[in-house]
Amino acid sequence: QLGIAAADLYEASRMANPVISATRLSGDSGPRSQLTLGIGFDVLGLLTLPANRRNAQAGVEAAKLEAGSAIVELATQAERAWFEAAAAQQRAQVRELAARAASASGEIAQRYFDAGNINRRQLALEQAEAGSLRLESLAAQAQAATERAALNRIMGQREDSAWTLVSPLPEPAAQEPSLDALLREAVDSRLDIAAAQQQARGIAGR
Repeated sequence: QLGIAAADLYEASRMANPVISATRLSGDSGPRSQLTLGIGFDVLGLLTLPANRRNAQAGVEAAKLEAGSAIVELATQAERAWFEAAAAQQRAQVRELAARAASASGEIAQRYFDAGNINRRQLALEQAEAGSLRLESLAAQAQAATERAALNRIMGQREDSAWTLVSPLPEPAAQEPSLDALLREAVDSRLDIAAAQQQARGIAGR
């Protein structure tokens, strides 16, 4: 898009080539002939050249803003995917610790049952809890792998890339900004809105 806009600006900044014509007229009455030469200019194009150049320049600036908007959007998607991947990894780690603790508790319950200190129902409850937490841990690991793959795609990395996520997640801000401040910042930082405004100014001739 930037290349096309730059090409449009180059084209809008140049006058059309003049047209040169030659006409040779000859009659049947004699050997003499008449040669007429002419040159033509695009007067209308010359008059509209400043406006066309101004409009094309606005198109270049709008294309720059649109490219910047696309970059910011990609960076936002990557940051969001990073938070989701980091959170999923942290949940998976917590679920794994809980599953290990439940497994250890199940082994102790088995020993207590073998020693006659608990009944079969209590043993079954401990084993069921351990199994349930193990399933939750496996599900959390699968979700973490899914979020990591999504982040890989956004970053353009291969699925087997050996990068690591910083964990745990950073603490939230002590004081959240007001909604009005967030709305003002969102409007002021929208490059796509700035691009549309730039195009409108170019069309209006300002």
